[in-house]
Amino acid sequence: MDFVNPAGAKPVRSAWSLSVVAMLCLAGCDPVVSIAGADFPDWLICVMLGSMLSAASHPLLRLGGLERDLRPLPLFYGGLIVMFSLLAWVTFFNRV
Repeated sequence: MDFVNPAGAKPVRSAWSLSVVAMLCLAGCDPVVSIAGADFPDWLICVMLGSMLSAASHPLLRLGGLERDLRPLPLFYGGLIVMFSLLAWVTFFNRV
């Protein structure tokens, strides 16, 4: 990702540096949920909820006979965790 300045003397990594700084600054903007006096970031709660919903859907998919068609299973269940986590975030923590 090297961009050359007009003089051509040395590469300028301004776009890369700007994106790294933006990620570090935005990482501190997590909403925090207080549960029994302990503060948890909202993404942690969403991932736990997504994992529990994915684990709950496993027996249902197995009983329905659909699990044999869902290969590779680690990729499918990982995607299911991400989907349930994002749905939980949009449902409970989206401020739009």
